[in-house]
Amino acid sequence: MQIKRKLGPKGQIVLPKDIREMLGVTPGNEIILEVTGDEVKIRPSASPETYLDRFGHTSKK
Repeated sequence: MQIKRKLGPKGQIVLPKDIREMLGVTPGNEIILEVTGDEVKIRPSASPETYLDRFGHTSKK
């Protein structure tokens, strides 16, 4: 999927709602920008809670 966006006056871009939903991000979430050559990948920064939700809670001894 490719989507063309314009940079705002402060160098910001707006992620379209459908992409935010696909990535599971909401306002205030951290994201990771990974630059390789002339490309930028955007991905969500997984929180510790996300890992616990995915892989289960740790047991206490």
